[in-house]
Amino acid sequence: MESPIITLTTDWGNDPLFVGMMKGRLMSLVDGVRVVDVSHSLRPYDLRDTAFVAQYALVGFPAGTVHIVDVRSVVDSSPVYVAVRARGQYMICADNGIAPQVFGGDIEEAVALPSPRVAELKKGEVPDTLPPLNFAAYTLFAEAAASLAQGARLSDLGEPVAELVRRPLQRFVGDDNKVDIYIQHVDPYGNAYLGMTYDEFVALRRGRRFCFKVRDISVDCITPSYGHNAGDFRPRVTVSATGLLELAVREGYLRRHVGVSVDDLVILNFFD
Repeated sequence: MESPIITLTTDWGNDPLFVGMMKGRLMSLVDGVRVVDVSHSLRPYDLRDTAFVAQYALVGFPAGTVHIVDVRSVVDSSPVYVAVRARGQYMICADNGIAPQVFGGDIEEAVALPSPRVAELKKGEVPDTLPPLNFAAYTLFAEAAASLAQGARLSDLGEPVAELVRRPLQRFVGDDNKVDIYIQHVDPYGNAYLGMTYDEFVALRRGRRFCFKVRDISVDCITPSYGHNAGDFRPRVTVSATGLLELAVREGYLRRHVGVSVDDLVILNFFD
């Protein structure tokens, strides 16, 4: 790319300190780089929501884009950081299951990034120098992203990883007549994205009557859009731009009606 693109998807919040530091670092390392903020509002330790946002928000970027995903997952004194190549793009993140969740079986190559280590110190000792371990994105991620954005091969960055950590996140489970669907994401409007695509729903339905139920709310139809049936302000199921089913309220805020959160269950019943 003539003007390389590096995206940032993090849990850094609204504090400008980390974002400003990171953007300045990347712009100093790569001439003409375009740094795109995807989100800095992801919830720490919430791998389901992180994987959801990364999977659907990053797919539209052009080949060669480098994605930095920095979200806390577990407290680990020696975390493993990786860079992966998939679908013509790159992702730099912790080896915490996010990359396989986003790319599935499309990962073509993965390497472990060399991480600085601090030697064991005796009581009372102070090292002459201390590598900056507490903000790996600023050092390790930024340098790796800059190298990739400027044409480096993935193999130049570290040793190959034979198997990435995988943390399968259940989307739905059930039998022929009853399916439990996990809520994957709740957007700023309070709409809930379900872990089932419309095509999956059609395959399971097989022409039968159905009902979605969450808390004390029941929905027995799927509407084509938020605005369908203009006078009906009850919760509805529609199809989001991701292709997933979405539980929403027209001109409203579903979370206030139902109190839904990520990982809550929506029960789908079929009737012969």
